[in-house]
Amino acid sequence: MILSGKWFFVRFSRHLLLFALLAGILLFVHAGLLVPLQKEIAAKETAWQSERPKIGQLTLLKTTQEDLVLFRERLPEETALPELVSFVSESAAAHHLSIPAISYQPEKIDAPGLMKVLISFNVKGNYREIRNLIYRLEQSRYFLVIENLVLASSVKEGEAIQLQLRIAAYFRVNGEKGAGRAVSSGRRS
Repeated sequence: MILSGKWFFVRFSRHLLLFALLAGILLFVHAGLLVPLQKEIAAKETAWQSERPKIGQLTLLKTTQEDLVLFRERLPEETALPELVSFVSESAAAHHLSIPAISYQPEKIDAPGLMKVLISFNVKGNYREIRNLIYRLEQSRYFLVIENLVLASSVKEGEAIQLQLRIAAYFRVNGEKGAGRAVSSGRRS
């Protein structure tokens, strides 16, 4: 039996119409909703990729700021300067070294709430003890930076050597009002 096209159309017309309607709806949803959403997702993903390094930088910045706050809190207050000068003198004496005089001079720095003081002195003694003194100063609770070091050797073997040392000491200044304030320079014998 040969089927005619009319019979096929009559029998499956509802199904074809339903299929065509469903295909149209799917095409509309795909073209009208999914494609713009995919483009929006792609644009947002691209924006996220470009912003992602900044998030890492912000995390690093936050960690750095926390470290800076901790660093500032651990610095001794500016009132500890006489204590530091005594510490240097006593440390030298403990190592059988001679320091004739210690001078100190405040120096301006561009860091609010911090004060830098340059401490200069000559020390005389044997090399090993001078090296131990420097180690003790570096390991102290004070934040000290050796800025200049001049070692003069002796002409005679076994004779004491002399060292000219300039160290920078950093202190915390109490309150923002005191940030521009400096201690007067001094000399201690």
